[in-house]
Amino acid sequence: MPNSPIFEVLSETPEWIGIAKPSGQSIDAVKDFLKKAYPEQKFACVYQLENAIAGPVLFAKTLEARNTLKNAYGSYQFSFIFDGWGVSEKTLSEPWDCDLSIAWDERKNRAFPSKKHGKKSLTHFEILSAIHPFYRFSAQTTYLRTQQLQIHTHFSHLDILGDPLAPTTLPVTNLQLIMRSVSFPSSTLSIPLPASWDTLPQTL
Repeated sequence: MPNSPIFEVLSETPEWIGIAKPSGQSIDAVKDFLKKAYPEQKFACVYQLENAIAGPVLFAKTLEARNTLKNAYGSYQFSFIFDGWGVSEKTLSEPWDCDLSIAWDERKNRAFPSKKHGKKSLTHFEILSAIHPFYRFSAQTTYLRTQQLQIHTHFSHLDILGDPLAPTTLPVTNLQLIMRSVSFPSSTLSIPLPASWDTLPQTL
């Protein structure tokens, strides 16, 4: 596969396979990798992860596993934990929840908060460390919607570094948000954080 990216296999069972998706790569690129690496096997993606976000992605290998995992996902039996860096002019310290409902704008090809048209969404935030105005935070949700983290952080007065939906003047081009782990019935998939993650603001 000389012209295709090679993705790390985090874990594999007869029912499913977990792949580490880097930032900048799409779910479709992972699907293409799997088709070439396992030409006799069919895969079904259990949840979506945006191109800009690195993290583990999960694929079912059988129809039964697909139905079981999709049902578990739809009944909030998954737990997604993100680690990110943001900037805020406010002083943030206590944990908080954001439950803005999220809708999709087909014309602009992006999500937006909407009480009237949006779908239920909830993110729990905690501040891990602070070098004001920079904050390292964790975010947890049980059901993942497109651009949920960007919207919920922004409306919590915290903008993720590198987020094109909330641009800053800082020299950051990549979204500084990583899905650190996903837990689901009987298993957890995790990826390591970059070596320089703890001291990221010092490089800006």
